[in-house]
Amino acid sequence: MTGTRVLVIAALAAFLAMIVASAWVCDDAYITFRTVDNFLHGYGLRWNVAERVQVFTHPLWMGTLVVLGAFTDSLYAGAIAASLACSMTAVALLAFGIARTPGSALLGLAPLLFSSAFVDYSTSGLENPLSHLLLAVFLWLWLVRKSDLRSLTALSACAALLALSRIDLLVLVGPALLQAFLRQPSRRAAGSVFLGMAPLLAWEVFSIVYYGFPLPNTAYAKLGTGIESALLWSQGGLYLLDSLRNDPVTLVAMGIAIGGGLARGDRREQALAGGSLLYLLYVVFIGGDFMSGRFLAAPLFVGCGLLSRWEAPGRSLLAGAWTAAVGLAALGSAPPWSRGPDFGVGGHLARPIHGIVNERAFYSPHTGLLRVWLGRGRPEDHPFAVQGREAREAGTGGAAGQALGLHGFHAGPGVHILDVVALTDPLLARLPARKGSWRIGHFERAIPPGYARTVQGAENHVQDPNLADYTDAIRNVTRGPLFTRDRWRDIVRLNLEAAPASR
Repeated sequence: MTGTRVLVIAALAAFLAMIVASAWVCDDAYITFRTVDNFLHGYGLRWNVAERVQVFTHPLWMGTLVVLGAFTDSLYAGAIAASLACSMTAVALLAFGIARTPGSALLGLAPLLFSSAFVDYSTSGLENPLSHLLLAVFLWLWLVRKSDLRSLTALSACAALLALSRIDLLVLVGPALLQAFLRQPSRRAAGSVFLGMAPLLAWEVFSIVYYGFPLPNTAYAKLGTGIESALLWSQGGLYLLDSLRNDPVTLVAMGIAIGGGLARGDRREQALAGGSLLYLLYVVFIGGDFMSGRFLAAPLFVGCGLLSRWEAPGRSLLAGAWTAAVGLAALGSAPPWSRGPDFGVGGHLARPIHGIVNERAFYSPHTGLLRVWLGRGRPEDHPFAVQGREAREAGTGGAAGQALGLHGFHAGPGVHILDVVALTDPLLARLPARKGSWRIGHFERAIPPGYARTVQGAENHVQDPNLADYTDAIRNVTRGPLFTRDRWRDIVRLNLEAAPASR
């Protein structure tokens, strides 16, 4: 075993230690946990048990949690264990399957070890670790395997699974998949792509039949807000600025990888670099996210895959790359090596800037793995969880917003929660956001008069006649029997028509 290979193994061991020390679960993960818990208790894939609404953006990760939940008493522990396994497998595949040489592997690993975005979202309870693993498989198929129809089918299947992990990841891998398609005879290539995309197509059929809509409810809630595009673009720029200020390794490494990938002349690398650039533009277009760095972890992983394909770097270049990664990380607000069990206690890192916040600093005092192991914190002691249990005891949910996961999970299936930011509410998701009261990712809606009573019972009390008719259609799709002519008429209507303006 060469000395460089030993260094690669040491880097992987350091990464494992780092993500175990940083392991945590965010509030949004508990939104999926509530759906999984309801399913395991016989209520179906639902957030509020009275209505069929897809509140999760990651069907494949949700399915993984269902399997884990069937064999473990703790979705928290299962999510962390699955995240650690996926993250380590993804990084190991980059090091030993994608990288040209052990030296190239070290070049690709350096940004991953020192990126707060990548380390933080190697756990969190969200789909990121599964996405990274699928991206690693996609990169291996695209950069290492030869191009043929069988490879195209495998690439398409991997892209479909990525879409089931998070549908907007198709922007990231789309240019590579398109190039792979154009390289093959058109008729047979189309058949290969169709076969590979079968998992995604099957889910879409299920989603339309069961939920009535092809996309998650969150897509309608966040993309149909009525907020001016210029404001969202500005917010998206601030998202990148936040990353550059608090986690400079991520964007600098991504910029080097994209620039190098476009300049090197390898069409496969150019397709991935172009996809990464498109994805960054997409992130800016939608206004970024409120979780600092979360949307940048996936394109960073692709960028590091590109770096690992560069020819064997000399020792001086490797030393310079690792020194630069350490130095840039030290300029950030909380480099990965600085996190201990008390990270975030006191909340000094959790203050939002333009609505963008270090989510791990906010939640890890209660949900951090080390805190739980040491008995210093428990997810069920978080104030949001306490509020949920109080709602359960009171037997009513009322209106909730901003943070739904811990509240909803601990409220239990007997409580119907009216979500004012519309992530889980099918009607409010289709109404415009309140212009003067929004935070990125949290677009509050005004509750129409009578709607709070409507969601709690069988009768429609919405006062606006036009909106009342639209509400009837929503309720028929999300609460009525699956296979009736009226329901399918309303499914077509709601997918083609916008909600009427309130009077």
